Amino acid sequence: MGTKPSAKIEWRTASLFNTTITTVTTNLQRVQWTSGRQTISDDWQTGSCVVSGRGFLTTVPAIGDFARVTVTDGASNTIFYGLVADYTRNFGIKSELDSFDLRLEGASAAFGRVQVTMSWGANAPWLRPISEGAPSLIPIQTLNLSPTVSPETISAYSGTAPYSDTFYPAITTAQAVVKEVGDEESGIPYAVSPVVLVYDRNDPALYQLAATFADDGTGVGYNAIQFLSTSYTYGTRVTVNPISVASQSSGSGIYNQSFTSFDSSTTQALNLAGYIRVSLNEASNVPYSITFEGSSATAASIALSNPKNIKNAVNIKLRGTTYNAVIEGMEFDADPSNWRCTLYLSSSLQNAFLRLNDAVYGKLDTNKLGL
Repeated sequence: MGTKPSAKIEWRTASLFNTTITTVTTNLQRVQWTSGRQTISDDWQTGSCVVSGRGFLTTVPAIGDFARVTVTDGASNTIFYGLVADYTRNFGIKSELDSFDLRLEGASAAFGRVQVTMSWGANAPWLRPISEGAPSLIPIQTLNLSPTVSPETISAYSGTAPYSDTFYPAITTAQAVVKEVGDEESGIPYAVSPVVLVYDRNDPALYQLAATFADDGTGVGYNAIQFLSTSYTYGTRVTVNPISVASQSSGSGIYNQSFTSFDSSTTQALNLAGYIRVSLNEASNVPYSITFEGSSATAASIALSNPKNIKNAVNIKLRGTTYNAVIEGMEFDADPSNWRCTLYLSSSLQNAFLRLNDAVYGKLDTNKLGL
């Protein structure tokens, strides 16, 4: 591993053109964050981060300020971007025992707070309406429009509601990927800029190999590995409930999972139900999570806990068998003595991809590319 971890907090006023950044590097005792989701059938979740320290901050950020938390181990670093959500001062019996907690939330938290009037016609490509109708929260909300052509279209809509009410059904419709990252991933030229990036599920930027974990010393070492229990994502029937057409189901039985979408036709809704159901059925033969830490992992592996790695691929060697998995989310925890990360995974077989000349991600009929 590298040196013992150290942390840094940076924040600035929530304005695109404000470049005055406040930085704190002392008396930071613990950093914890979550990002992404735990299983491929979960909705994308707003990330959260808590930074704890001794004493009180001399300068206190305002709620809603843009913030960035960086943890480094000397060899590499990992970063969480978000919005300031809360600041708590904890008074001790003596001033030496005072402490603070600074809580951040992922950029998508703003989507539920902003009322937006949106409308679009039937059969519009799904990326266009949620891009053009997005609130003017740049750089909080950015869509990756490559590729700009998607096989899914969405039904007509007109109304005023929290932005999240239209954003998330559109994401479900396309089974798209959501990442809460920042300027170092999105290319925004302003430092400390939290961003939501949305990728089409077939985007070639996804499924890049991030690391190989191994129990035999040939890759990143790990401390714990967990496989899914039989019932965790079990479903024999999936029902999709579009906003404007009849609900459609794939499969049978009483173990039903239900989703809301903007599918523009019953045929498309049925295809989506089938896509999700088949994904659930592929969940049993891959690790559900893997945990590694600075005291035992290889140097620079702390970078794997960066939310930008969501939907990148990892290979896991366990007792002579190699499992091919995709990162769905993560939990990270660091203090001055060590850092630890848990990656939540899905099977490569549950995802849609095609990478030419790749022995795993370039094989037809081994994934969900055709759905």
